[in-house]
Amino acid sequence: MAAAALHIDQEVDVREEEARVIIEPITAPAFTLEGLLAGMKPENFPENVDFGPPVGNELW
Repeated sequence: MAAAALHIDQEVDVREEEARVIIEPITAPAFTLEGLLAGMKPENFPENVDFGPPVGNELW
């Protein structure tokens, strides 16, 4: 485990390649705000939803 930089309860990918068993840690993707904003395009903006007039102490 130490040589592969694995720890207990870590998710791994186990597969066979050319008669060998490969075990690799699954790493979470690294997201950045800049990268996420770069992917924003008008066609994937959410539509506005009208929930009606305020009914409590909402401040708009």
